[in-house]
Amino acid sequence: PSGDRETPGRTIFLGQVGKTYLLFEAPDGLNLIDQHAAHERILFEKLGEEFSRGSIPGQPLLFPESIELPVDDAQATEEHLPELERLGFAVEPSGERTFWVKSVPEILAIRGPIDTLKEIIGEIASWRKHAGLNRPFDPLLRMMACRGAVQASRALGQEEATALMADLQGCTSPSHCPHGRPTLLKITISDLEKIFGRK
Repeated sequence: PSGDRETPGRTIFLGQVGKTYLLFEAPDGLNLIDQHAAHERILFEKLGEEFSRGSIPGQPLLFPESIELPVDDAQATEEHLPELERLGFAVEPSGERTFWVKSVPEILAIRGPIDTLKEIIGEIASWRKHAGLNRPFDPLLRMMACRGAVQASRALGQEEATALMADLQGCTSPSHCPHGRPTLLKITISDLEKIFGRK
């Protein structure tokens, strides 16, 4: 196999199974990666680092989008505009229940950012009033990571697959996605020998 197919850790990309699982050869056997769960973990840790440093990078919308919210959600939005901005959403009031969305997180720019914003606002509205920065933000970061992650059933090429594997290997907790699902399955050479009756 050519050297450019190798990723850190000496794994070699073999192909994609069901447009969802990435198969790699490793020195000790095979690694099967759930591409969505793996990308969720990568994005969750990246977003967490950016949020802890100050704010998640936002991307200005070419044309700001207007949203109208239920009363409770509108009140929560008003109360938590600074927190939303830290999450990468620049939102400005425009009436009692209407807001202009001027910027969205970069990772969500082409993945339905307005729907995700409404989900986040709904979650914030369920917090106690004025919870502010004392409230854990992990559920919101998990939501953003899930929406921004590459979806199952999407074909990935060699370059994307090997980059995903390399990024996963660099994670603090690479074995599970933020929701607790496994990101990878390891099948050792010993496992294969047992399966094929060689042991």
